[in-house]
Amino acid sequence: MLRAMSQWVRQIIMVVMFAAFVDFLIPENNFLRYVKVFLGLLVVIVMISPLMPFFNKDLSFEEIPFVYEDFFDNKSIISMSDSLNKINKELAIDGYKANIEKYISEEIAGLTLYNIKNVAVIINKDLSSSDFGKITQVKITLSENLSNGKSEQEKISIEKIKIGDKKAESSVFVENPNEEFKNIIEYLTENFDILEKNIYIELED
Repeated sequence: MLRAMSQWVRQIIMVVMFAAFVDFLIPENNFLRYVKVFLGLLVVIVMISPLMPFFNKDLSFEEIPFVYEDFFDNKSIISMSDSLNKINKELAIDGYKANIEKYISEEIAGLTLYNIKNVAVIINKDLSSSDFGKITQVKITLSENLSNGKSEQEKISIEKIKIGDKKAESSVFVENPNEEFKNIIEYLTENFDILEKNIYIELED
């Protein structure tokens, strides 16, 4: 009986410690609310599991099934912690990327009269790299601002260059390059150390 009760107490302690560890790992967002609900239910289940046999005639503690004993061993906790840590890192990287795109969009809005339709960046996601988090490529989609009264002659032509068998849009402009586009490229290269060849600007009609 004492052995069974000792196992039960140990399970509760391990589950509570695991719940606290998960709460520490997961950032503050909507996902955390669901994780807390799940962990709360898990703690309750572990706590009431020894009471289930009392609904039957057999009240022997020795026969109480501790179904979570094997599940919450050290290896399982480490494995689950690694999975949650991976999810946490992915959420952090996605949030970081979204903030960069928003920041760039707000900054270049003051450099052009075109509408900023979309900004998409590619960053280095290799945690072991010294350049982790660095922007390696940026694509900006602009649209004509009808209120600025630009003429057809003032529109920018974007040169098409071939990469393999496919065509790609380059940041090399032909005909009458606009100062606004030059300013955007200069801002990105100076402030984010992005190679000019990795800056793509698309102007939609």
